Amino acid sequence: MLSDSGAEAGEVTHSTKRDSLSWGGSAILELLPAGHVVKTPTSNPWDPFEEKINRFNMRLEARIYDKIGQNPRVPQIIRWHAESDTLTMEFLENGKLREYVRENHASIISELRL
Repeated sequence: MLSDSGAEAGEVTHSTKRDSLSWGGSAILELLPAGHVVKTPTSNPWDPFEEKINRFNMRLEARIYDKIGQNPRVPQIIRWHAESDTLTMEFLENGKLREYVRENHASIISELRL
């Protein structure tokens, strides 16, 4: 039987907000129409403990961003939604730091790379 979302009974779905940027083991990153990124902890109906850990990690990340505060080298938090444990952050156009450093290794001075 199909639910209101069009999924089969027992099927896991994820409603996207816009363009998917990354889907990892603990979170999904999506680009919102406003140009910000929303980071949502991944759910796991077969392992509620794993989902609980993903949500805990998202709360921890939000606290870390709060402690760091304003910093030009760290994405700024636009909104923290405590009920869904989601972070809305500014979009950094150069993508993932690790990939950027790998792709631009030769043009980045060693002090900046460190």
